[in-house]
Amino acid sequence: MTSELFGIIDGIAISHETIRRNRQRCLSHLEKGISHKIEESGKNDQLDRAKKLLKHMFFQNRANLKKLGKNMCAVSEIIRGRSEEDVVDIIMEKARSLHGDDPMISPFLAFIKKNRKEVFLYLSNREVEKTLDIVEQHFSIMSSLFKHTFNIDRGLLKTS
Repeated sequence: MTSELFGIIDGIAISHETIRRNRQRCLSHLEKGISHKIEESGKNDQLDRAKKLLKHMFFQNRANLKKLGKNMCAVSEIIRGRSEEDVVDIIMEKARSLHGDDPMISPFLAFIKKNRKEVFLYLSNREVEKTLDIVEQHFSIMSSLFKHTFNIDRGLLKTS
């Protein structure tokens, strides 16, 4: 167990005393952001499969796999025995092939691909957290209050 606390604040991987140069985007915020856009667009029925597939990509667990419904068996088969990083690649490719022409999903996938190192930093550094949960618990503060208190904009601390 490491003596340092690693977490993230909307894209900044932090320890309890220092801000790291390596950045980890908060997967909860990414997933909730695309889900919210899908719901607002009124395309929830059309893009429900994409939304659930992306959620499973970010949070690979049995509950999210079950939420894939009739697609659960097919996805289970292609990811069985694969590493978490391999599963990310497989799901990204499936999402691109199934929904890559959608005006909402396409830019989201392009963003994920372009920022892969920041989005999936936790895959190469197991001390980095996927979400804000540990930081919020450690500081007993919600991320929105933390961002306001420390004047964080677009994942960057402002110094002036």
